[in-house]
Amino acid sequence: MIITSITKQKKSKRYNIFLDGEFSFGVSETVLTQFHLQEGQTIFQELISKIQDEELWTVTKLYVLRLLARTMRTEFEIRNKLKKRNITEEMISRKITWLYEHKFLNDEHYSQTFVTSKLHRKHTSKKLLQQQLRTKGIPSQIINTSLKAITGEIEIGNAMLIAEKKVNQLSNSHRVATLEMRRRRVGEFLVRKGFSYDIVKKVLRKYFSVSEYPQYDDESNLR
Repeated sequence: MIITSITKQKKSKRYNIFLDGEFSFGVSETVLTQFHLQEGQTIFQELISKIQDEELWTVTKLYVLRLLARTMRTEFEIRNKLKKRNITEEMISRKITWLYEHKFLNDEHYSQTFVTSKLHRKHTSKKLLQQQLRTKGIPSQIINTSLKAITGEIEIGNAMLIAEKKVNQLSNSHRVATLEMRRRRVGEFLVRKGFSYDIVKKVLRKYFSVSEYPQYDDESNLR
């Protein structure tokens, strides 16, 4: 087969390759230069396969780097993104290896950064952080290491901060008029946020008198 024509695509740094007068495949400028492709050149199927493999590698690399430029990603997230683009498992594995080698991927660093950010900005509970990291495909061992520094005191402090905002919000609500209703709402809210019943009780004791509503010492009343 002979390369009969090479035309530049509009508004793109890609080129169309025509073999024996018919369109065959497209390549990036990088691949075009790498393989020294030019009109009149005789080309065989073995070389075409190498060109197409290199083109897929280049396109995939650019796509992944654009993803990582926007925000940090986990290996699990990158794999899923590539699968959705119908990239082969062999190519995905090669790309993941390349990302680790060039330090574009690091699940340990991602996990620790994620936990630190959520703790300080959202006051997220340890349980909820664990769930969120699992959905991002972080291995259990890495998750446990990242959460190790979250003590009971930190959990209580975060629960207090979240509860304070909720209490202030409910205080201005006409729909939650009684203290009893507010206490229940705050307790249920903290449970949904992943805080343990023991921590929820401690928080409620600060903002509400347990003696006034002893029925809420029972965990079933917070569910």
